[in-house]
Amino acid sequence: MQRAYLVTLGTAILLFAISSAEKANAMQYQARSADDASILDSQAAAAVDSHHYSQAVDLLERVVALRPDDAQTRYRLGRALQNQKRFIDSIAAFRQALRLDPNFTEAHHALGVTYNNAGLYSEAIDAFKHALQLVPTRAETLGELAYSYYMTDQQTEAVDCANEAIRLRPDLNGDTYNTLGVAYFKLGQRQEAITAFEHAIKLEPNSPTFHNNLGYAFSDLGQFSDALVSYREALRLQPDYATALNNLGAALCASGQYRAAIEPLKQAIKSDANMAEAHYNLAYALNLAGRKKEAIQSYKNAIAVKPDLAEAYLNLAALYLQEGQRELALEQYVSLKSVDSVMADKLFKLIYKDKILSVNAR
Repeated sequence: MQRAYLVTLGTAILLFAISSAEKANAMQYQARSADDASILDSQAAAAVDSHHYSQAVDLLERVVALRPDDAQTRYRLGRALQNQKRFIDSIAAFRQALRLDPNFTEAHHALGVTYNNAGLYSEAIDAFKHALQLVPTRAETLGELAYSYYMTDQQTEAVDCANEAIRLRPDLNGDTYNTLGVAYFKLGQRQEAITAFEHAIKLEPNSPTFHNNLGYAFSDLGQFSDALVSYREALRLQPDYATALNNLGAALCASGQYRAAIEPLKQAIKSDANMAEAHYNLAYALNLAGRKKEAIQSYKNAIAVKPDLAEAYLNLAALYLQEGQRELALEQYVSLKSVDSVMADKLFKLIYKDKILSVNAR
């Protein structure tokens, strides 16, 4: 027993002697590490300020290695990754920050924003709710949560959150008013949507999206002259804005200006060749302008881009019937059956209308 004790004692003394030396070295190392981390941290901040996010990420990853238990550093890394659109990596960094500090409000909010950017809207809702548990009156978080609700088709919740954000900060940003507008539109409250879009434009008059959305709401109410003004302003701000070009063409058609609609619709297709709606609307305008062969080709283009665009099959078949090409119309019926059976039945009756009438006449 005595021997064992002495051995243990000798070992303990030896270890103590080593530990003392290591402790001194460790203190020096920690001091150097702290200095290194501070320098790297400052360099990372400068890189972020100059929008050199890749450099900032490299520097912050080195700081994380020196400060593995620092939630703030991991949060800043997440923000830099977010700016690089490296959303999965950014989410991981924010979650690591929250494991270190579960009450880190900014990290909850930033995590929700990144989830939104990545299209993970349900996860974003959870993150924003955590942030609001910590700071219930943060307008920015309520505005982002409104967007998450909108994207998950929870329009009433989106309206409630956006209105609360605006109540807290009426001049918050145009995006929150825009979210409010599109949510109102989805709920069928067109006038409220228009008011929201107008507020968005007051805050951010150079946003082509807000002008386009206002135009779309006017169009839906049949206020085409107002819609045309909004679409043209959107296009003044962004001349190649395919959605606004398409909507301008559609509004011109709806107001009976078929020939005037053709050029903006062609420009929409030039800007975005995969916009099936622009091909479809161009075909519609060409047909009404008497250019039936071109219209037929445009309907074919619309179907090639979007094979489930049922209205294109129906209108194409109707054009074939006008041209006396029943067999080609029947081909559209066969294709349409697998896309929309109800519309296919209507087309069938249209194709065989003369035969049905003759049977009824008997």
